[in-house]
Amino acid sequence: MPAGLRSLFRPGNRYNCWFKTTPQAGLNHRQVAQPRGKTLGGSSSINGMTWLRGHPDDYDEWAALECPDWSFEKCLPTFNSVERCAYGDPTFRGRNGPVGVSRVEVLSPINTAFLDAGREAGLPATDDPNGDTPEGFCRFDMSVADGLRPS
Repeated sequence: MPAGLRSLFRPGNRYNCWFKTTPQAGLNHRQVAQPRGKTLGGSSSINGMTWLRGHPDDYDEWAALECPDWSFEKCLPTFNSVERCAYGDPTFRGRNGPVGVSRVEVLSPINTAFLDAGREAGLPATDDPNGDTPEGFCRFDMSVADGLRPS
């Protein structure tokens, strides 16, 4: 995690729009913070380098709501053209794009314990949240290549 990341999530930070959701009935009508970046690179510049496309079902729902070009099938070639990822199914992962994608391979004991606890609790697991099985407990991908953020 970048050293200055926490400072981006303080109220009044000039790089964060600090949007909030509408009151959520299932959360006792509380509003949930939706931080969004106001800088070159947008939200990807404040998200802790997480690389997560979103669930394919969300894209397909947008396509069904009269946005046919937003289906996951139609967006997937663009996703794959952007990323440079050495692992995962090449049907779902790009190999030659400008944005390097990686994940931490050697986990700290606390991270290992966290993942083990999820499995022990019976949560579904996935090896690739941007692959063919996006749902599940896992390590997130990061937009990091050779120790640097590509953006």
